[in-house]
Amino acid sequence: MQRDQDLSLITLIQIFRSRIKLFWLVFFLSIIVAIAYALLARHLYTAQAVVLTQSVSSSTSSLSSAVMDQLSSLGLGGRAAPLEGILYPNVLESDTAALYVYKKLDLSQYELFKGETTEDRIKALRDRVRIHADSYSRRVIIEATTPDPELSADIVNAFVEALEKLVAQVQASPARRKLAYLEDKLVKVKQELDDVQRKLKEFQETYLLWDVEEQASKLIEEVTELSVEKERLLLSLNTEQKLLGSAGPGDSVQRSRIAAYDDAITRYQEELKRIAGLSGVLADLMREVKVKEAVYTFLITQYEQAKLEEMNEVYVVPVLEYARVPEKRSWPTRKLIAGIGLVAGILGGLFLVFFLEFWNRFREKLREAERESL
Repeated sequence: MQRDQDLSLITLIQIFRSRIKLFWLVFFLSIIVAIAYALLARHLYTAQAVVLTQSVSSSTSSLSSAVMDQLSSLGLGGRAAPLEGILYPNVLESDTAALYVYKKLDLSQYELFKGETTEDRIKALRDRVRIHADSYSRRVIIEATTPDPELSADIVNAFVEALEKLVAQVQASPARRKLAYLEDKLVKVKQELDDVQRKLKEFQETYLLWDVEEQASKLIEEVTELSVEKERLLLSLNTEQKLLGSAGPGDSVQRSRIAAYDDAITRYQEELKRIAGLSGVLADLMREVKVKEAVYTFLITQYEQAKLEEMNEVYVVPVLEYARVPEKRSWPTRKLIAGIGLVAGILGGLFLVFFLEFWNRFREKLREAERESL
């Protein structure tokens, strides 16, 4: 048995020595191909950012229970890992985050990320991005690999920015809800205030009413003065008639002046009646303007206060390390390719040597079988 094994080993060595040139040919060809690939292959650069999934403080890390319920309903919840460890990877892998990065960096100008549909463009971007969640160290690693080192860093940092914005959107803090309500309310009240102010202005310009009390006071003063002057003329006219016993030479002039005073008094009284009728409408409009202005001022004050509250409650994504522009390429790795070429040359050479020997012996057996059959 030992002799058979020795003969088999000697046979294998003899076979190898008989085809040693073929082995070296395959070996050196593999090395040359590996070197050529390492020199000619497109260089790729990988940028990386690290985000912590454990919040810095409880005051700034309270996500809404609604988000937790939604994730739990999807089978993503759990007590062993913090909510951020579940939320962050899902946000980063969402279409919303990918579209945000695509539009922010205008990736359509790069041939790598072109596509006929939105799904194709998102897939092209995701093929270049890797999201790895490490639950043990409570970190999320974001990597992007492209031929441009600056573009790789920009893509990773854009994903970090998308994470911050999207997490802020799903965070339902009381201050944020209050701020959203006030923003909508301010728009509506401002529109109502503008409408009322416009109506008031149109009313005043149409009826020439600005200050009812002042305008009415002036008209009353005019009516009073005209009435006094009219009575003075009447008294003077009656006195002259009694003294002269008949109409004097100036009676017609005085009577004309008295008639003019009567006309003026009538006009002023009609204007007073008109003002009295419109004063109610004007008062309503002015009162509505004041109410809307007071409400708008109050909402502005509350809005500024809510903004301060939101700043205190803002959720900060703890970024441990932002992506830097990589200086060394991540692919091709010359040492790795050289090692692969070396191993492939050895294994390929050995396989080809023994395969050819096996093939030749197989063909000889076929010929012998044919001769015996004849």
